[in-house]
Amino acid sequence: MMVTDLALRDMADRSDTTLQRFCRWLTAPFRSSPNVTLLTGLTTQPPAAPSIRSPRPVTHTPEPIDFARHRAGSAARRAMQLAQNHRFDEARSAFHSAMVADPHFDPASLPGFWDLPRRGMFSAIEACEDLGRYHAAVLLEVRILQASRPVKKTAHGSSTVMASH
Repeated sequence: MMVTDLALRDMADRSDTTLQRFCRWLTAPFRSSPNVTLLTGLTTQPPAAPSIRSPRPVTHTPEPIDFARHRAGSAARRAMQLAQNHRFDEARSAFHSAMVADPHFDPASLPGFWDLPRRGMFSAIEACEDLGRYHAAVLLEVRILQASRPVKKTAHGSSTVMASH
């Protein structure tokens, strides 16, 4: 919102009303001391007792860094890069490190995981099995197998998934 000099003078001429308090609040960031003469020649009064709502923005402290998640993320990025370069044994140990650092780590949620070579995806499964997370390993393996099934076109133009036996 833009307030012109004329509107600012008009607001200042009124008694201490809501508009005047708003004017003081609006011009507070531009004042360096309690009594400052603005460019318009208008002298502002120092603000009265602080109101319930402060014109200052509320600053929030940043959340503390979760170092375990950070370690898991860097190990996961390393594992992805190693798997893309077909260094699967090293990728397996990097996936293992990521899963140790963050117990809730899911390799399938990584961007680019589904673009990895098949053997790279299976290195993540092997890392799950190394840690005894057999349920997570089976779920991931099923998802990989479902994602890599061949698709057969039917005579009607729709596609169906071929069952592999």
